[in-house]
Amino acid sequence: MQIRDVHLPNHCHSHSHDFHQIIFHTHDEALFDINGCRDTMNMHKGCIIPTTDKHCYKGYGDSRQVIIDLPILNFHTRVDTLFDKPCYFKSDQNLIDLVRCIKNEQDNFEHFPEAHLNISMGLLASLYCRIYGSAPNTTFFKRLNIELIERFVEHHLAAKISVAQLADMNHMSRGHFNELFTKQTGLSPYQFILKKRLTVAHELIVSTRKPLSLIAQNVGFSSQSALTHAFTKHFGYAPRQLRTVSC
Repeated sequence: MQIRDVHLPNHCHSHSHDFHQIIFHTHDEALFDINGCRDTMNMHKGCIIPTTDKHCYKGYGDSRQVIIDLPILNFHTRVDTLFDKPCYFKSDQNLIDLVRCIKNEQDNFEHFPEAHLNISMGLLASLYCRIYGSAPNTTFFKRLNIELIERFVEHHLAAKISVAQLADMNHMSRGHFNELFTKQTGLSPYQFILKKRLTVAHELIVSTRKPLSLIAQNVGFSSQSALTHAFTKHFGYAPRQLRTVSC
């Protein structure tokens, strides 16, 4: 997210870009046209321009704006719907003050990507409430990217994977992530991770001669006995029995 102050030219100009834009008009007026959606911008109005949408604009007088260039991010929450189509919205001083505070501090976020994401989410949440009302529907319109989560789990099987870590990756609370994940997969995140560990362990036992203690370590179990206990409970037979059969 990059925030900048811009003086608009007093002649017509048009372009498009590969990132979203949020615009707050701060002085005089300007005429905007976003893919045929036209309106006059003033100190009490802003607009959202989704990526690739062609827009034309012309300033009148000392026309000034605060522009936010926002990369395409999937927050997997209702704020993603802000960029479904062009939108003009009523602005207010509190919202503009928030944007200016973020602008003054944005250099401090450069080396803290997690802070950058969170402050972006906070700003979008405030904007969402201005557009859709102060008590928005709490239903999530976006689904979790289960394939992406599964790839992450597969690549980090040897490490400790927490539900809080997965929730942070998807920019939501642990409780909400757990609820949404379980609804989509039929498994809790813990059950999903455990099943993945055991499935990979099964494959390694059949296809390699690695010691069971090493396989346990590779798939994230604290010991061979912990693997044996979980494996036997899940499959109905012990790892050593599988290895004997596969040999």
